[in-house]
Amino acid sequence: MLTLPTTTSRSRLVWLPLLLCLSFYVPFAAAESTAQKAHDFALELRGQAAATVQKAQDRLSVAESDLRVAQAVLRDSTLANDREAIDISEAAVAEARLGMSDARNLLKRAQALLAQRERTVQEMAFWTGSNRPVGALVVPVEGEVRVRQADGSYRSTVLGSAQAGERIETAAGSKARLFVADGSGEIQLNENTAFTVVEDDGVSGFVGELEYGYGRFLKGVKAKLGKKFQVRTPSVAIAVRGTRFEVAASAESTWVGVSEGVVSVTALAGEQAVEIAAGTQRRYLKGQGFLPSEPLAPAGSRQ
Repeated sequence: MLTLPTTTSRSRLVWLPLLLCLSFYVPFAAAESTAQKAHDFALELRGQAAATVQKAQDRLSVAESDLRVAQAVLRDSTLANDREAIDISEAAVAEARLGMSDARNLLKRAQALLAQRERTVQEMAFWTGSNRPVGALVVPVEGEVRVRQADGSYRSTVLGSAQAGERIETAAGSKARLFVADGSGEIQLNENTAFTVVEDDGVSGFVGELEYGYGRFLKGVKAKLGKKFQVRTPSVAIAVRGTRFEVAASAESTWVGVSEGVVSVTALAGEQAVEIAAGTQRRYLKGQGFLPSEPLAPAGSRQ
């Protein structure tokens, strides 16, 4: 005798394929979203560089005009055989020429930056236009940025997917932006910073380690349902619930400032966790523990 599926079993048969599809689609959609965010950021950087080039061109035009005026005054002073006026005009011409040289150098630097960021946009098209699996994406912002692979060697191309075990290093005067694989956050790495991607598969969550330097966690960083978002330093582990915060780390101390939401910070030495709420900051010192909570300092004077 043929037994027909019950209503419950039929319902399960309907939902099972859908759940299987979702388990494939969610990581893919997150990767696509991450790549698109990184591409949009690269476009923003290119726009800023283009505006800088325009300003540099305007400055060069003004410098060229100043030089023409100074040269005209020098000619008139020479025709009048006015020694005092000639001396003043010659000094003005020399100063104008120096200003024009500075303006030309500034324009060259601005054009080089624009060319670099144009290449970044073009390379980002590879990540947004392909179906390759994407981990966290690192986008150089300025200066020297390196990616150290798990085997200790350095990757020739910085822009691209940062895999678990890879460390992003910024030199003096450099910055980079890291986009987490599941789209749950963006991290700005300031100069003289080393940040390692410990875990980031787009499924279980994100774990990173700020070995030293300064990181700003942007765009509403949050731990999604069933996932973790954790940041470690040499002295503490920071669990994120949904926030914007900043971390400065060294071998001996960790500073955490929170502008939105709340984070839970646990000392690796085993001390009880403390919560740091929006508008406050707190420092942990090895050998001393957590210092008292303080109001969050203005943006330009934090750490």
